[in-house]
Amino acid sequence: MKTSIVFFSMIGILLADVSEAAEKKKTANKSDEEVLEFQTSVDPKVYSPKEFQKKSGHKTQAIPEPGTPLMPIKERRDQVFTKVTGLDKEISAFDELAKDLLYARAKTRGINELAKIYPKIPAELLTRLQKEISLSETTKK
Repeated sequence: MKTSIVFFSMIGILLADVSEAAEKKKTANKSDEEVLEFQTSVDPKVYSPKEFQKKSGHKTQAIPEPGTPLMPIKERRDQVFTKVTGLDKEISAFDELAKDLLYARAKTRGINELAKIYPKIPAELLTRLQKEISLSETTKK
């Protein structure tokens, strides 16, 4: 009789600990949800991105003009890569898709995010790659 009381008491303590842990997890998830941000793209011919951002509260940018490709042709991409001295050694194991992703990310993301995605490539090379992409985009137009 005594052992069954102790046993059920221990189960009650364990259940209380589990429910407390679940409550903490719910609270942690709520704080994670608050950190989430949304970004919206709108057609500037239909709605001003600035006005949409004011109304929605979300980061808003204009949809790129059609004909403004995110990716250049392979030869132009490789030409940009060769202008960044030392990058060829860092990306020698990359396949074509990985090179395309590096180019697209370097074109559209900040240096801190790039450095997290590509920790093996020195930040200095990533910064120079971003500058070369920017230069190639302005001379292309």
